[in-house]
Amino acid sequence: MLAKRFPKMRLLIIVNSIVAQTHPEQVEKAIRLLRNSCVESRVTETGKPVEATKIALRARYDDIDRVVVIGGDGTINEVVNGLVGSKIPIAVIPLGTGNTFATNFHIPLSLHEACEVAVGSNIISIDVGLLNHRYFACVAGIGFDAHVLHQLQPTFKRRFGKWAYAIASLRHLLRYRPSLVEVRIDGWERFKTDAWLTVISNVPTYALNFKFTPKASPCDGYIDVCIFFARSRIERLKQAALSLLGYHVHLNSVLYRRAKWLELVSSPRVLVHVDGEPICLTPVSARVIPHSLNVVVPKDWADTAKVVQ
Repeated sequence: MLAKRFPKMRLLIIVNSIVAQTHPEQVEKAIRLLRNSCVESRVTETGKPVEATKIALRARYDDIDRVVVIGGDGTINEVVNGLVGSKIPIAVIPLGTGNTFATNFHIPLSLHEACEVAVGSNIISIDVGLLNHRYFACVAGIGFDAHVLHQLQPTFKRRFGKWAYAIASLRHLLRYRPSLVEVRIDGWERFKTDAWLTVISNVPTYALNFKFTPKASPCDGYIDVCIFFARSRIERLKQAALSLLGYHVHLNSVLYRRAKWLELVSSPRVLVHVDGEPICLTPVSARVIPHSLNVVVPKDWADTAKVVQ
């Protein structure tokens, strides 16, 4: 049983329906733990695209103190799109494949510990990115990674879990064709280059702990941009390998910037994803929305950021 931190707290618990089917015991246990720690809770499952966004939007007008998401980065992103600009904080019980959000905000993968955090008192205000008309809490990718995510089949993800992305990436890494991109950053920098991957991020760590944007912070009022130039295949392998430690930023075949906004067009048009969900093709515009989302985090993370009073 969890400590009753807020005995009068009213929770809206949003459960990804696929997670409920694949991890029924864990979902039931999480709901039971959460219900024991609050005075009132409502549980709803999502089964259709953007359904979680609609549920979160309605929560803004209900008597809800906190929204708890049981699921992965895709469901979290949908809820974020419903809560940006509101005072209602989002809490996360990570039961997804990649769990990028949980990794960056130090949300425990242990079910009991994650539930402890979810009903805790440490709430921070973070920036979010806005790509075209879609918000993202963690990362947007243009080109290669969106292509890989688009190719991933649900059965493949269920079979290999968090390693599915790594396996698929190795299959496509040397075969993926780059595109000519034209980028404008903050109105003063403009350039054209052949690139195979562009990452726009609010956090330092990506899937499988790749550190594409090692200098990023979700509380600094910027989005970090990393563009991987298309050169030889050996150089592409080098870029990818050094990204595991964040050392790729020192290569002359990589451009790294902190930005308030950017615009990107490409020829040919390429796929774009936000928080692991492919959403559109280029062109795109992206900007940071400072301190626009409240997030429940562990104490160690809250100690490094501004705690919402």
